Amino acid sequence: ADEIKKAVRIPVIAVGGMEDPEKGKRTLSSNKCDLVAIGRGLIADPYWPIKVKEGREKEIIRCIKCNEKCYGNLIKDIPISCAQNRNVGFE
Repeated sequence: ADEIKKAVRIPVIAVGGMEDPEKGKRTLSSNKCDLVAIGRGLIADPYWPIKVKEGREKEIIRCIKCNEKCYGNLIKDIPISCAQNRNVGFE
C-alpha cells in the first residue's frame, strides 16, 4: 500500500492481515494507507470494531485463517460460516 499511496492521489485501502488491531493501527498511523480492510476478521467476530474502539482487543474472536467455511464455502456457492463463530449467518 505504501508504494501505491505515493503514486496516487485517491484514498488507498490496505488489505490482508489487518485482523490484528495493532497491525491495522500501525499501518494507519504510518500514513501508508487511508483505510484498512478487514474481511475474515469481521466474519469471525462482527463486533471487532466495537471491541477495538472500546479497548477490548483481548475479547476479539480471532480468525484462524483456515479458509474452510468462509472462502471454502463461498467458492462452492454455499452460505459462508466460520470455524471460530458458529453463529455466522444467524445473527
